[in-house]
Amino acid sequence: MNLREKIVKIMKAGALEKDAQMQAVGKYKYHSIDGVADHLRKHFVKQGIIFSYTVLQNKMKITDNGTFIIVKELEITLTDAEDGESISGIEVGVGIDKQDKASGKATSYAIKTWLTATFMLKGNPDENDAIVPVVAERASTDETTKIRARVVSLGVDEARFLKAADAASFEAIPASRIPALNQMLDQKEKQQ
Repeated sequence: MNLREKIVKIMKAGALEKDAQMQAVGKYKYHSIDGVADHLRKHFVKQGIIFSYTVLQNKMKITDNGTFIIVKELEITLTDAEDGESISGIEVGVGIDKQDKASGKATSYAIKTWLTATFMLKGNPDENDAIVPVVAERASTDETTKIRARVVSLGVDEARFLKAADAASFEAIPASRIPALNQMLDQKEKQQ
């Protein structure tokens, strides 16, 4: 079974389970990060899926009254432990707090929103409009190795190249970006 098939199996298994339901707090219903993690953990273990994330951007503002506002952009990755296949998506979370919890709130919100939408847990996160994750298939190791070799041989600044590639690392370059990146490197090669 490939990674996408495992994800669909988790969707089917979890769609009606009690622990995938939203919680009511006052007049609001929401998915807690703990509820989402507790629900998915057993499925991830059973299917051999590894969850990880990378912070792509982290912006902080402190208001005049001392409130911290943190906006984080995360690249969230699911990897199949058997064959290493992975998929990633980008999600943004905002955390607001008068103490030091804004960063954790931003991270938790981004993760829970992406997982809730990806695995189609009952209801939408925090009663917002449906959120569809951006799932980008990563380029193969062979493709990223070739791109990295070209970047090095042409003397291109790696950090600037990765920014242009919209990726945190060479390994995170989406497959859809490879043709455009090769064109960019072709132009650089012609200039030399």
